[in-house]
Amino acid sequence: MGAKRRILLACVECIAHDRKATVREAELYRAIGDVLGCPIPPL
Repeated sequence: MGAKRRILLACVECIAHDRKATVREAELYRAIGDVLGCPIPPL
């Protein structure tokens, strides 16, 4: 598994830990994906 994918999966695990996804978390996740060159579609 590639490093980019592992980073994004770790982000998802952090976001899902409390079973709530805030707008701020979703925007940060999308920004991280964009920086890594893996665009994330809007939720």
